[in-house]
Amino acid sequence: MHKSFLKCQSIQTGYYEVTQYLKFIEHSDTLKNTIRCYFRKMPDDINYGCAFHYYRLNNGKDFGEVMYTGKDLVRTYPPDSTAEIIEVSKWTDEIKMIKSNHIFYLYKPLTDKNCFPFMNEQGLVKDIFKLRIINEENVNGVSCFHIQVKQDPKTFSNLFLNQINQEYDYWINKQSFIPVQYTDLSNSIINKDTVEQFFKFYLNQVDVTNSEIDINLSLNSIPRYYKVKTYEAYKSPPALLKEVMAPDWSLVSLSDKTIKLSDLKGKLVLIDFFYKSCYPCMLSMPKLEALWEKFKDEGLIVIGIDPIDKNREELKDFIKRKGATYEILLSESDVPKAYHVSGYPTLYLINTEGKIVYSIAGFGQGMENYLEMVIQKAIFN
Repeated sequence: MHKSFLKCQSIQTGYYEVTQYLKFIEHSDTLKNTIRCYFRKMPDDINYGCAFHYYRLNNGKDFGEVMYTGKDLVRTYPPDSTAEIIEVSKWTDEIKMIKSNHIFYLYKPLTDKNCFPFMNEQGLVKDIFKLRIINEENVNGVSCFHIQVKQDPKTFSNLFLNQINQEYDYWINKQSFIPVQYTDLSNSIINKDTVEQFFKFYLNQVDVTNSEIDINLSLNSIPRYYKVKTYEAYKSPPALLKEVMAPDWSLVSLSDKTIKLSDLKGKLVLIDFFYKSCYPCMLSMPKLEALWEKFKDEGLIVIGIDPIDKNREELKDFIKRKGATYEILLSESDVPKAYHVSGYPTLYLINTEGKIVYSIAGFGQGMENYLEMVIQKAIFN
């Protein structure tokens, strides 16, 4: 591992092609990405630590390209042949917000200035990790050392989940000492439900002598047919105001009932906009279930609206495992748009006259106590 660490540290520039297999929490399907990337390390860069220009194919579909020069970040959008440029000096906060989106598509052993997440600056293993050699194996004809790294679950601190296992597996080329494959497996407990997430990264090709690096790390490498526009920061729409009539809707539930908001006048309605892979949404669901059980005899109706997930059977299974017994409705984007939903979960409390009395975006520990107070006030005042 120390030899691999030093080898990866020595690589400053190059080109690679990687295949990613991504199985996210609460998803049954595995996404497949192909990434082709030019890179040059920039140790003093505080955003990414390297310049890069990558092309992404998702299950064979062109998802465009992203380039970072240290001064500018450019993203292309193939469907309408547009490109968006962000000048780093003007959009520092925006770069920080979207940073993880692009780091995810970089092959960390080659592009990350630390190369491995579990090695310190001296190339030694940090105390929170345990390493062991699994075997010597062939990966697509390449002879490799297979090494497994386990992280102490006690070192994780996460509001939304309880990490019970985190392991990384690396297959290191016995000749070059470059990792040709690595995997990332995590097992967690969310609301008493065990979930798994698994990522696999396979290095198809690497060239550290590529002569086209400079060309592909310049703005001139963006195809001329793209219409380039300057980035404009997204402004979240404000929540709908109190005492405003809640926009009406008619949606079909997972139990095949058609429910219309205007038919619920005379009831206190708590709407939860959510989707199943959202950690805060998972955190909120048992709290909403408890509130419904406590106040349903007083006229409270809790309704979950999911505009993201399309597989009914998967969603039914998810809802069952989370123990939610209130109605869950499927929606297109028009309903959350009418409610100015810009993040998940978003909650709206609607009184017996159909007017909004409370709204909040996000959900954290203890928030259910304040929500209960608001519900009590709406019921008994």
